[in-house]
Amino acid sequence: MHCSKSSPRASAAPGEVDPRAPRLRLLDQDTALLELPSFNHGYGAFIAALLADRRAELVARKHWIIDVRDND
Repeated sequence: MHCSKSSPRASAAPGEVDPRAPRLRLLDQDTALLELPSFNHGYGAFIAALLADRRAELVARKHWIIDVRDND
C-alpha cells in the first residue's frame, strides 16, 4: 500500500477544485455517496467537518456508499 507523506493543497486557485478533496453527494432520498480519493491525514479535519456539517442529511439516508477507488 502506498501512503503519501505530503500534505494536501492548502487552498486551490480561484475556480480550481482540489481533485483529491473528499466529496459528499446525496444521490436520492435513501442514498449518500462519500468519495474519499485520498487518505492523506491532512484531509482529516476536512472530512470531520464535512460529516458534521451534513449530519442531518446523512442520518436521514438508509444507504451510504463510501468510495475509496484510486485512493492514495
